[in-house]
Amino acid sequence: MSAPLRVILPDEVRLRILAHARQNPAAECCGLLIGTGEEAVHIASAEAAENVAADPAARFEINPQRQFDVLRRLRGTAQRIIGHYHSHPGGPAAPSAHDRAMAHDPEAVWLIVAPETADVAAFICTDQTQGFRPLLISAGP
Repeated sequence: MSAPLRVILPDEVRLRILAHARQNPAAECCGLLIGTGEEAVHIASAEAAENVAADPAARFEINPQRQFDVLRRLRGTAQRIIGHYHSHPGGPAAPSAHDRAMAHDPEAVWLIVAPETADVAAFICTDQTQGFRPLLISAGP
């Protein structure tokens, strides 16, 4: 597989992620992005997950059991986990230094939402020193 260049994000999925981010504006929300594709990835759905970080106001950590459950459910289908989303309460829809330190998969899409402004941005981590490369987001069906 190759790193994606573009993300197709249907409005319905974007609005669901934004609603999740606004449920608890003091904490980072997080979840898994489910979809298909390689150079252009189509996000078919977003699966909310519990943020199990020690400090959810400043960090996110997806509950590993949720990820295992989704992986099991997707087995044998054309869809896969293509990345994850999380929010930056009070901050921009841009990767933080902590995000860069936690990024290890060069094919995983990082979707970051700023709940206050409704900005949504997508990234791929090129490496932990170079940081993130933005991805073009287009609306889709």
